[in-house]
Amino acid sequence: MNKIYFNKLVFIVLSLPICTLPFGFSKLFVQPQTGQSLLFLSLISFILFVGVYYLIFQQNKSKKQYRNDILLLSFIVFGIANSILLKKEFGQYKEYFWELTGLLILYIIVRNSKSNIISILFFGFIIAGFLQSIYGIFQLVDIFPSNHRQFPVTGSFNNPGPYAGYLASALPFSIVFLWFTQSEKRYSSTYIVHNVTPKYFFKKTIHSNKRTTVFVAILLITISIVFMIIAAKSRAALLAIIVSMLYLFFQFYKLPLNEKKRHWKIQIGKSNFKSKGFQFLFSIFLIVIVGLASIGLYQMKKDSADGRLLIWNVTSKMIQDTPLFGHGTNGFQANYMEYQADFFEANPTSHFASLADNNIYAFNEFLRIASEHGLAGLIIVLVILYFLFFGNFKNDLNRNEILLLISAKAGLISILVFSLFSYPLEILPIKLNLVIFIAIIASFQKSIFKFQQNNFSINIWGRRIVGVILMGLSILLISNISGTYKAQRNWKLGYTTYKLGAYKHSLKYLENALPNLNNNGEFLIQYAKALSLSGENKMTITQLERAKKYLPNSIVYTTLGDSYRNLGEFYLAEKSYIKAILMVPSRFYPKYLLAKLYIENGEYKKAREIAKELLKKKIKVESMAILEIKKEMKELIENLEKAQQQGNPQKVYQNE
Repeated sequence: MNKIYFNKLVFIVLSLPICTLPFGFSKLFVQPQTGQSLLFLSLISFILFVGVYYLIFQQNKSKKQYRNDILLLSFIVFGIANSILLKKEFGQYKEYFWELTGLLILYIIVRNSKSNIISILFFGFIIAGFLQSIYGIFQLVDIFPSNHRQFPVTGSFNNPGPYAGYLASALPFSIVFLWFTQSEKRYSSTYIVHNVTPKYFFKKTIHSNKRTTVFVAILLITISIVFMIIAAKSRAALLAIIVSMLYLFFQFYKLPLNEKKRHWKIQIGKSNFKSKGFQFLFSIFLIVIVGLASIGLYQMKKDSADGRLLIWNVTSKMIQDTPLFGHGTNGFQANYMEYQADFFEANPTSHFASLADNNIYAFNEFLRIASEHGLAGLIIVLVILYFLFFGNFKNDLNRNEILLLISAKAGLISILVFSLFSYPLEILPIKLNLVIFIAIIASFQKSIFKFQQNNFSINIWGRRIVGVILMGLSILLISNISGTYKAQRNWKLGYTTYKLGAYKHSLKYLENALPNLNNNGEFLIQYAKALSLSGENKMTITQLERAKKYLPNSIVYTTLGDSYRNLGEFYLAEKSYIKAILMVPSRFYPKYLLAKLYIENGEYKKAREIAKELLKKKIKVESMAILEIKKEMKELIENLEKAQQQGNPQKVYQNE
């Protein structure tokens, strides 16, 4: 294959996921992020078909292995083995497997690519950030609708948090470009542009007389990205860009670039400061800046920040119970709400009660890793990060390789800071950026050993075997995409029919989706609610008991309580309602149902106590339903008092 056409093909292969993946967010599905997942897997299938030449028929016969490759593989194997040994059946394991496979394929492609091909990604991230910033601006001026009714700006994400986090991860690339094109005397912008990007691609678009135009264009892109991060009002993203920009500033200030040198023998990733005193002062300065920024950002949304403190408190208890190996893959969302219920049972007067809600995110990825994979898994991750920043890098990196490496490190720092307060590992486009950043950094590290293929015949057979495996993987992937799409569309049709009140009719669609989604907690809850409202109480309980393994929350226990109540199982209904109340103490509905249950069972004293609690309860978000509940509870207390005065409390139930 002609080298130029091959490079163009690689450009398309690498740029497509980066630039298009966020736009896969689709309301064709109940879970809109499903669209991103299906788009990603479709792109991976495309990559498997067209990338055979690159992956199999390379001219070089040696494969370099890096320390981080081994560590990443160790973490993946550990996570899977840990879940198996713990006998934890984690939800959506098929989606997890295919997503992981796709990310690994991209990692392998980027990590094994030559630096001039990897450099394509430099502008790929700038373009991706530009597209998302323009999308957000259009939402601000009401040209495009927001994906969340409570927020005016979400980009092609579900809410502004992940949107801002994604932009923050792409921002360092445009900043690096601007920094090294602002001074022609100090740095040759043409030299950098033509070396940071493949010469054939930019030969017709960037010439010396067009540098100003390019610079202004990238400057406008940078401003639009920063503007949209601020407009999104994500504190985690703002802190992320502060820290990543500080990193870039000090790297630019101390980076010994010299036009006259052909090789840049510097120790990448390590501080180049001349004295320990300067290092100490810089560390103090950084801590003060980050501390002041954190305090200011905390005050922006105090209740939201306090809610995170609750989540971290509960998560720490999860870690204490299984410190070494955790709760297994996806174990956080399978256990968190149970622990939150235990927390409020032990602390009934906690000020966190008014802030708690159903939750599946740790809002700190390191805590989530510790809760799912224990300290063993967390240590592996920390070791990987250590070698990514402080490992042994090649000594002969040229200027554009250094700039790309610095940009990738800054992007990684941005995601890491963002992950301290949010959930980027639950957002596929950010995960994709993370994997590519890691692959870029790993590609510039020194190898620890090589696999040399000396026997040509074995090499040929090896290529054929790999080719067969890749083709088989592509076929399986396409089959999975088709099955997932059909199941998700059936779920959407069932959900829409359910919302129209045709509960029994919705079961037809939901049952068609069940074989593919029988380990999706959210789907099982939806299916169980349709069964419950169709009068299928026993089947409802069966599905909810399964849903509890993957996604326990107050909705599950409230619906369980309804089903047990319909079957006359008073004790189990009471137990379910109480668990729902403990999970989210601020909710009115579970307590209301519990009061009704006590009335039906003749426990009028308990019913009165619950009714009084509901009347005193502060309203978090006012609605007609809550006002009706308060009105009914007031009437219930009045009826109880009248019935007691008449000596006939049974009349309460009749009046109700």
